Amino acid sequence: MGAKSITIGERSGPPDTSDVIEEKGIYGLCNKLNVKLVNFEGLPHNDWVKIRPEQSHWKDGFDVARPVLDSECIVTTCCLEDPRVWRRFHHISQLSVGITHKRNMTELHSSFRSMRKMIAEINQAINHLSYYWMQQRLLLTEAYDRNQEKADVILAGTDRIA
Repeated sequence: MGAKSITIGERSGPPDTSDVIEEKGIYGLCNKLNVKLVNFEGLPHNDWVKIRPEQSHWKDGFDVARPVLDSECIVTTCCLEDPRVWRRFHHISQLSVGITHKRNMTELHSSFRSMRKMIAEINQAINHLSYYWMQQRLLLTEAYDRNQEKADVILAGTDRIA
């Protein structure tokens, strides 16, 4: 895609993001490969954009990390939870939750009836905010077999639903 630089942006949950980055060896990898790293948990207040979709299931909207919205190209990868938990909801759609502020998670996870709708609203809002961003996105995800076991296959593409 012609990238001149690479930045990894991360917000883990519920563990502290800096602990996860350390545990996974991301700091060392970034130094070795000359890759920038942004821990979304450490972003100042003005680096978050409040999104308030119309007719939303969110009480007062949700916050999205500005570096994500300002990026020209996005490659998303995921560390999936047990896929049986989310069998009714496409895991690619869940990736958008990681670009929201951690303070939004209490509301999201306590809204059992609306959780899937709220995740869909994050995706819908991002689609409307930046059409270019959604078109310049590469998705990488693990594949699972019929028994929900890892199939040792990585799927790559630009169509989130396919």
